[in-house]
Amino acid sequence: MTDIDELMTRMTLEEKCAQLGCMWFSGLLVNGELARDRLALAAADGIGQVGRIAIESGSTPERVAELGNQVQRYFVEETRLGIPVVIHEESTGGFCARQATQFPQGINLAATWDPALVEQVAEVIGRQLRAVGARLTLAPVLDIARDARWGRLEETYGEDPELVSRMGVSYVRGVQAQGVIATAKHFLGYGAPEGGFNWGWASMGPRHLRDVIAAPFRAVINEAAVGAVMPSYNEIDGLPLHGSPELLTELLREELGFTGVTVADYFGVSSLEDFHHCASDEADAARRALLAGLDMELPSYWCYRHLPALVSAGAVPIEAVDTSCRRVLAQKDELGLFEQPYVEASSAAALFDTLEDRALARRAAAAN
Repeated sequence: MTDIDELMTRMTLEEKCAQLGCMWFSGLLVNGELARDRLALAAADGIGQVGRIAIESGSTPERVAELGNQVQRYFVEETRLGIPVVIHEESTGGFCARQATQFPQGINLAATWDPALVEQVAEVIGRQLRAVGARLTLAPVLDIARDARWGRLEETYGEDPELVSRMGVSYVRGVQAQGVIATAKHFLGYGAPEGGFNWGWASMGPRHLRDVIAAPFRAVINEAAVGAVMPSYNEIDGLPLHGSPELLTELLREELGFTGVTVADYFGVSSLEDFHHCASDEADAARRALLAGLDMELPSYWCYRHLPALVSAGAVPIEAVDTSCRRVLAQKDELGLFEQPYVEASSAAALFDTLEDRALARRAAAAN
């Protein structure tokens, strides 16, 4: 185990803030190879996460694992403090990767009414993620969806909060049993937009918000200790989720009891400026998001790169940065990344799409 408090005493402000950012892997590839000069230019102070190596490279499991090891080696061996990264991927209907086993989408898994089956599916997904070095997945989708016009309905477990809760708990347990952090998304009300419009605003009373929309999140927090939560793009009664302390801190952390890491949906922080129009610029968007309770910006270190200047100017208290940085580092420590950031690339393919995995996928498809 790493002494997080001691580590933080050695970190500069810039290094702390960098742990709250992410790098999109596609920007690190040149002719199919990892561009180490780009890493050195963009992440000299380290970084919190690197996103979607499997999706962006389209490579075999062995190659994805090799690329992940190369990324980790840079941060462990060539940055001042040697802090490893968390590599994240997508896996709503199976790990989104070449040669990974593909399972029915969420709405079909929900139609099985079989939480034990969903947990088995999630165990396979978690094992394949872990094999290539991915330690956080941006799933499951826990949105309550009751409007067929909404374009992401198939990713969800449907309309009933109890069914969504049972499926969500099973998925989180299965994935996290493999040493991979699950991300409950999208908090909150993303699947209940007015008119079925994606990113559309939602309006609801406090009881409906808690007893229906937030119920699956409460379940995965209390029953499965989910490690990450992702806010949604929408707003509820004028409160944009990525910038709302009422929802991200008071409801999620203080009322529901979440203690893990909150990660932005892609470009959710900048949406406070260019979509919700409640932030004056990127720096103000970063200030609003961090103070609302958003620990990490995904998929890039774009708005949060302004945090060091905001702290120096007194616009953001250093305590807010420290709180989020400590959460990020503690999660890396819990995952064992400080002791073992690498995977055995040569054996990755053997853990992908076995005959047993395919039989499980067929059983899941036949059960709905």
